[in-house]
Amino acid sequence: LFAILLERLKVDEMTKFFNTVRNNKKNNTSHDSVGPREIEAQRQTIRHLRQRVDDLEHELRTFKSKRRQSRLQREAQQSHRALLLKGGVFLKHGRRGFPKARVVWVSPDFKKVCWRPIGVASNSNRKGIFQSKRERCIETMSISDVISGAASEVFSRSKKALDIASFTLLTKNSSRTLDLEVQHADISTEHGAEIIQQERDAWVRAFEELLSEIKEENVDDAPFQLANRNNNNERTERKRRVSEFLG
Repeated sequence: LFAILLERLKVDEMTKFFNTVRNNKKNNTSHDSVGPREIEAQRQTIRHLRQRVDDLEHELRTFKSKRRQSRLQREAQQSHRALLLKGGVFLKHGRRGFPKARVVWVSPDFKKVCWRPIGVASNSNRKGIFQSKRERCIETMSISDVISGAASEVFSRSKKALDIASFTLLTKNSSRTLDLEVQHADISTEHGAEIIQQERDAWVRAFEELLSEIKEENVDDAPFQLANRNNNNERTERKRRVSEFLG
């Protein structure tokens, strides 16, 4: 709609220009009969119309560019959400023992990051009948940052962790980390190493976007949380006064 309006404005401006030229031709049979003031006025009109057309074209290009970027961002966001929900197989590095293969995914409500051994069904597939003791989760609200590469303390004790395939989810109190390494079969070729790093980067971006959305939601909910906190404080104060009055 905005593009159509800009095109319409352009047509109206050009129509005004040609009407001006046509009227000048009707009123003047030759350039000799046109005074210097009229000629300068026509030149200013032409310059104004040209500038106006340039401005409209620039606005139209800017609008199309923003719309294209917005579409690409939405598509990337949907792709990252689908990746988190689908999950993947990683080598999970721990503070003790050897790295273990684990299936890692994000819950449908995006509130938990979960992992389980390969071959063990997730709780969501058990229809709530019983809880799997081998499935572990952390709240996404507790994650503070995503670190790309094998840079965490847990990774430092593992000499076989591949930097281009690794990343860490760091919790807010820094007491717990989820250290994951993308499963890789062949890194002997440049193409294989590139594929591994691209997959790692896709997971890092997906988690970064998820954390960014969570932070935005927290900022939006902050006024309501503050209001609820104030209401709770007022109710507590009223209860205290009533208790004092009743002795």
